Amino acid sequence: MPKKYYKAEEIINILRQVEILTSQGQTAQMAARGVGISEQNYYRWRKEYGGMRTDQAQREYAPEELFIAIVSPVLGVHTGPRAIALCGYSER
Repeated sequence: MPKKYYKAEEIINILRQVEILTSQGQTAQMAARGVGISEQNYYRWRKEYGGMRTDQAQREYAPEELFIAIVSPVLGVHTGPRAIALCGYSER
């Protein structure tokens, strides 16, 4: 069986569904299994994405910010838009 990869928005929606089910009296394990994930994934995702809205998740993993976070400390470069353009980064 191939591994399923979830986008951040999907994870947040799944967490909402589990929270609704647990508020209705189900255990976390039953609720997680009910939406098709393991209890381990539920707790891991809740730790990482808990309290986050879908628009925040989209913003958190924007490619330009990820590029800046990786390149700046390594190269010690200025991270303005011009510096990004000089490095040859472009969104595809």
